[in-house]
Amino acid sequence: MVSDYSKFKDLDSSDSLSDPHPNIDTKEWKKMRERQKQERKQQLHKELQILERKKFKTAEELQRINKITIELKPKFVEVEVSTHIAENEEDYFEPLLFLMTHNSLQDFISFIEVNSFDLCKFEEFCLFNLSENIKDNNIEESKLLCKIALYFRYTIRSGKSFIKKLNSALNDEKVYAEFEKEVDSFYLKSKECILNVKKE
Repeated sequence: MVSDYSKFKDLDSSDSLSDPHPNIDTKEWKKMRERQKQERKQQLHKELQILERKKFKTAEELQRINKITIELKPKFVEVEVSTHIAENEEDYFEPLLFLMTHNSLQDFISFIEVNSFDLCKFEEFCLFNLSENIKDNNIEESKLLCKIALYFRYTIRSGKSFIKKLNSALNDEKVYAEFEKEVDSFYLKSKECILNVKKE
């Protein structure tokens, strides 16, 4: 369902690094951890730029671009209600319902080519509704919103030319299966993040 929503803000993704050894200064350990995170992000950004500059990309390279894009995307948590978003509810309510009904990547491409929505605001509205559906345990709707949110992410970060290439690549069963795995992964990460916030 498309419903009311809460505002989100970005969070740094958590690392798998263990707690510092008792003999290691905590401040220094935190600095080292942050430095490692930044170096990792820089490496991913460089790799992404190299791949995106290629005129012709293999299916494996397209998959790698998708994975990097997902990893670089910040997580989000619920905060206070946004009056900014509330003012724009009517702008995105019906369009989001349309995309949930016509939810292939080709449908999405055709939709954004004939409409002039602010894609960043539209993506935000989609994420708000993803949060509400996860809270209500609407699994099917949540996964569908995750897929649409990924469409927005790829378009905003990599451009229309990229999603058109991705759309062609999805005709390959292996690429399509990989994309579906990414949708499931995004859903599970979003669910974990949102439900943890709800407990607090």
